[in-house]
Amino acid sequence: SLIFKTGFEVGSLLAFYFLFNGFDMPILLQCSQSPCPNTVDCYIARATEKKIFLYIMGCTSMLCIVLNIVEFMYIMWRR
Repeated sequence: SLIFKTGFEVGSLLAFYFLFNGFDMPILLQCSQSPCPNTVDCYIARATEKKIFLYIMGCTSMLCIVLNIVEFMYIMWRR
């Protein structure tokens, strides 16, 4: 169970990292995908708040991973 939780935390942290290009939330994007006919400036609403939330989620996930490792070491040490 503990190994599964740690694997799930690592997987979700990696998913967030690859989904948001390294926990970066730019204020301005240059969009050239469909349905835009040419390159258009796209502004992300509340980019700073979203970036802070991503950092909090990443730190919380890393804290859970560390706590799972410490708990695993404690269980092994007790035996």
